[in-house]
Amino acid sequence: MTAPGSGRSRTRPAISPPHRTAPHADRRAVGPGRYAGRDGHPRPFQRTRKTMSHEDDLRAWAKGDYTYEAATELLLRAFGGRYAAPGRPWVGRGDNGRPWIDFDAIPGNIGGASGGERKFLLLVASLAGNEPVVLSDVLPGLDRDNLSLVLAAIAHAGGSHEQTDVQTDADGRIVSFGGKLESLYPWPRNLHSV
Repeated sequence: MTAPGSGRSRTRPAISPPHRTAPHADRRAVGPGRYAGRDGHPRPFQRTRKTMSHEDDLRAWAKGDYTYEAATELLLRAFGGRYAAPGRPWVGRGDNGRPWIDFDAIPGNIGGASGGERKFLLLVASLAGNEPVVLSDVLPGLDRDNLSLVLAAIAHAGGSHEQTDVQTDADGRIVSFGGKLESLYPWPRNLHSV
């Protein structure tokens, strides 16, 4: 499936979350550089710093899929990050010790959450998983700070942070490409954890 006007495929990975790899791992012709060894063959994911936090590891796991990035960021920023913490039923660890998130497991494991937390988690599960939600049911239960995070996540999932300005003439023909546009709704800077 392709998002209208985006020109890029929006299908989900067919592999299960513990085995999900970074988007570059499937490339055959990697060449020398960031993801290749000296011999030109892809090398396993290596941390760029000696120690990465749990949050950094989750962001690295989600990188390359805007919906995964947005949903992961929601879990990390809302409710003090407790819904992205190790030990949650939907936060797992791969054989390599790095965390991953099974968004489809969220709806079946939110029994003890408050009404607003449940609505928020269902929205997260819908954004990156297969959980259908009715926006008129979940949005009215969100407080202002979490609603701000949701708006930023939707803008991110839609790729608005990667769009460029296109100038057209009166006939609708493209005459020039401008620079990269800002996100329609950037992530709140003053909200690391709500």
